[in-house]
Amino acid sequence: MNRNRIIVGLAVLLAAVGVNAFAFHSGGVAECEGCHSMHEATSTDGNLLIAADASSTCINPSCHGDPSPGSYHVYSGGANQTTPPVQFTPGGDFGWLKIDFTWAMSGTNYSEPGYTRGHSVVAADAGLAADPRFAFGPGGTFDASVLGCQSCHDPHGKARQLYNGGAGGFGGTGSGEPIWASGSYGDAPKANTFGGTGHEGQGAPTGLAVGIYRLLWGPDSPDLPPGAAYTSYPVAVAPRTYNRTENLTQTRVAYGGAGTANSWGNWCGACHGDFNVASGSDEHHPTGETLGTGPVGAAVGSEATNYGAYVSSGRLNGAFAQSYNTLVPFAEATTSIATLALHAKNDDTFLSGPGTGAEVMCLSCHRAHASGFAEMLRFDYGYEFMTKGGDYPGSDNPTVGTTGRGPAQSRGRNIAMWRAAYYDRAAATNFGPYDRVLCNKCHAQD
Repeated sequence: MNRNRIIVGLAVLLAAVGVNAFAFHSGGVAECEGCHSMHEATSTDGNLLIAADASSTCINPSCHGDPSPGSYHVYSGGANQTTPPVQFTPGGDFGWLKIDFTWAMSGTNYSEPGYTRGHSVVAADAGLAADPRFAFGPGGTFDASVLGCQSCHDPHGKARQLYNGGAGGFGGTGSGEPIWASGSYGDAPKANTFGGTGHEGQGAPTGLAVGIYRLLWGPDSPDLPPGAAYTSYPVAVAPRTYNRTENLTQTRVAYGGAGTANSWGNWCGACHGDFNVASGSDEHHPTGETLGTGPVGAAVGSEATNYGAYVSSGRLNGAFAQSYNTLVPFAEATTSIATLALHAKNDDTFLSGPGTGAEVMCLSCHRAHASGFAEMLRFDYGYEFMTKGGDYPGSDNPTVGTTGRGPAQSRGRNIAMWRAAYYDRAAATNFGPYDRVLCNKCHAQD
């Protein structure tokens, strides 16, 4: 079959299933011909891919690289200096890698290259290349020149959460339990009531598994990427509709694993091991550290208390039950999918702050793919104010302007670009008039 017909047919299939488009993967391996071509492959890596490389296959315009907003799209191919990325997935939009911001101040030209804003996946068809700053992933030894979607996601989704006779657990291919649903949206493993032995006399599986969150790698996954020896399973649940504006309500992904071997720090630490330091160090912020419950306002030891009280700069009188902010998520002290599913909401019906044992994690500050801010942070910290005069510090904000220190505050962005980076939040209704950086959500030092 012609490769282009495969891609077009796949696009039609996904469009037809609408909100359930994620069913292409269904928690595990998808249709082989969606990514591979037996006789008309494009890649030269021996994998018979329908695009130049693995990431190009993932973010081609018919799959995760559709430039229209919504659903499973993670790359706005049309993003540029005047057109902000439009995807608001929790992991971010690789489109931010395509924008090089420039500005001039006091006769000196400055720039902020796109590759500073995310995981610089190599996708030749999309014009995405490795980050020229790093030969290896920061804090580790992973070869940055081969970083791709497949470095974090298993394209065949072999890791799974098991039923295991009702005892749960994790496993992979060879566990004897087929995957019946995605592991990203709260579906749980269950007993097999369908039979289906696969071979006469061999016996049916007793359990039906679900995939791992977002098809991420796990320790039992065969063919782990070289240089990324994953030793833990990522645990989280997302609402089924997650690529959306957060102007009126937030999209809460319930991250779990705090206090267990399956922490997000351990998972990210497969590539960034030097940063996975629970107690912190002279160079690194702690990750996997329990948020403290000391008196409100203390910089260290009161992180959970401050989180629950912090509303905006100067305001520490918020309600704990309404304190959650997707710009500063945390890991909950559970690996129960059923529990996390109760918290994964996009309608603001669960906004409770950090519970007992909750931890700071890598994703508390960073998005997994890319963001509108340096080092793929969830919020800007390049200027002391996130908002100024009731709006974002864009070049078209009259309190910022284009003279004096204004260019250093806007850094080549207008208000619309800043707003897109904050997932379409209107500054006047989502922040204070002069809000300082959101490190203060935990540390309350403003």
